Amino acid sequence: MSPLYCDLRRISSVYKEPPRITLTNQPLISTTMVFENSGTPRTIQPHQLYQSPIAFASDMLTLHDNYLLHYRHAVRDDEEARERMAIRTLLRAVIHHFVLPDCRNGPFLLQPTDLHQSNIFVDKDWNVTCLIDLEWICALPVEMLAVPYWLTDCSIDNIIDDNYGPFDKARQAFLAAMDEEIKTIPPAHSIPIIRTMQDSWVPKTVWFWACIRSLNGWLFLFEDHIVPKFCASKDLIKGVRLLPYFTTPPANQPAHPTPTTPPHPTITSSRQRHRDTKTWC
Repeated sequence: MSPLYCDLRRISSVYKEPPRITLTNQPLISTTMVFENSGTPRTIQPHQLYQSPIAFASDMLTLHDNYLLHYRHAVRDDEEARERMAIRTLLRAVIHHFVLPDCRNGPFLLQPTDLHQSNIFVDKDWNVTCLIDLEWICALPVEMLAVPYWLTDCSIDNIIDDNYGPFDKARQAFLAAMDEEIKTIPPAHSIPIIRTMQDSWVPKTVWFWACIRSLNGWLFLFEDHIVPKFCASKDLIKGVRLLPYFTTPPANQPAHPTPTTPPHPTITSSRQRHRDTKTWC
């Protein structure tokens, strides 16, 4: 645990420069590669590092914008495109609520971004013996460190209603075990990891950063967890229909330019619109 969660000064990833390995490369999150492999233009350039979580989150949202603009199968229709642009506009507006005041300039923690059941090997006593796909490890904001969503074998967008309680219970048990482990093998820094992970739960910080690193689950996470933090009304999402017009100019143009002023669609719940969509996180 000590080598994994080490204290770093920039948001970055590993760069191999024989005979050294340094953290001087752009943060290579697995989500970024999925988008770029689909033809999305590169948003974060090689060797582009960050000292601010806010700047990093903003560029990750721009990556989503570029995916929408350049991948022809990103959305089904104009209404869905405007819905996604509106939600990302709101995510940009609330970034400052989810960055800890004491951590706006780091330090950052080395974290796996593709950690799931298939990448963890254990022995007969369930001791972890090996992790794979370590090329997706990045130095990221401390707020992004979270308990794995798959602890209760539930997709991230379904941690709601009856599934929320069991996950919260498993989350607390995970953190308790992690706390005991840290006492045995102290980390090589003074960052209060357990307290930070606990503190990110109630304010919904964990869900905001899940939106940032998500492929398509962010649609549901925003509606289920972020919106209730600011408004109890279930109809809030219906009132954001004008927000897409505050994004980049090309994205503001309707797919069919007639009539001159595009109609404002009725934006319904993301779950109503995407019932058949598989969430990849």
